[in-house]
Amino acid sequence: CNIIGDERHFLLECQVYITERQLMFVKIISRWPEFAVLSKHGQFVWLMRNEDPQTLTWIGKYLYQAFMKRSMLRNDCDLT
Repeated sequence: CNIIGDERHFLLECQVYITERQLMFVKIISRWPEFAVLSKHGQFVWLMRNEDPQTLTWIGKYLYQAFMKRSMLRNDCDLT
């Protein structure tokens, strides 16, 4: 993104992870519909404070997939 990203950017804004994020959001919204109407700041706080085991699993899967993608993209850059 050519910016110094923070946790909020990584979870909610970075376009590199849009597919992975959308998959997570579909699951979260199916269980917690009110999540969809929160502001970005509200979504970030909600994600960081959530204690529901199923939701934490979805967040964890997103983080794993995003970090794997990030690693692959960095490896591709190192090859060029």
